[in-house]
Amino acid sequence: MAGRDPILPASERAKSPSGLRGSRPATMHALTSLVLCFAAYESPRLCLELFKDRLSGTCLDWKGSLMPLLKPPEPQITTRRFFVRIEEPLAVTMERYAEFLGTDNLDHVVSQALQFIFKRDAQFKSWLEQNPEATPKPLRSKASSKSANSNGGGQ
Repeated sequence: MAGRDPILPASERAKSPSGLRGSRPATMHALTSLVLCFAAYESPRLCLELFKDRLSGTCLDWKGSLMPLLKPPEPQITTRRFFVRIEEPLAVTMERYAEFLGTDNLDHVVSQALQFIFKRDAQFKSWLEQNPEATPKPLRSKASSKSANSNGGGQ
C-alpha cells in the first residue's frame, strides 16, 4: 500500500522511535542500523530495546558520527566601552532600527552597523592591507580631558 513502510512492523510505522528525529542523513543512518538489526533478530521488539538507550541519548551528524545534543558555549569576545555623541535625529533612527529588529539592545545595532560598513568598504579594506598596524595615539589622562571639556575644549 502506498505510503507504508513494509520493513518496519505495523506497531512502529506511525511513530518514529525515540532519538531518530533530526537531520535526514542521521535519521537514515539510524534507520539503516535498525533495519539490519531487524533482519538479524527474530524479534524486532528485542532489537528496538537494544537500540533504544543508544539512540535516545545521542545525535548523529551527517557522517554518522556522534554529536552532543547541546551546543557548546560561544567563545567570549572581549568588549570595550565607548562613549560617543551622536546627533538627535541619528539617535532616534538608531532606536527605531532596534525596534524594527525587535530588540532594545542598541549595542547590537551599532556593532552590526559597523561590521556591515567595514565589510563593504573596499577602500577601507585596501587601506587596512597597506596599514596593518594601528598608529599609536598619545594617552590622555582623565584629569586632562575633564579640564579641557570644562574650559570649552574638545567639542
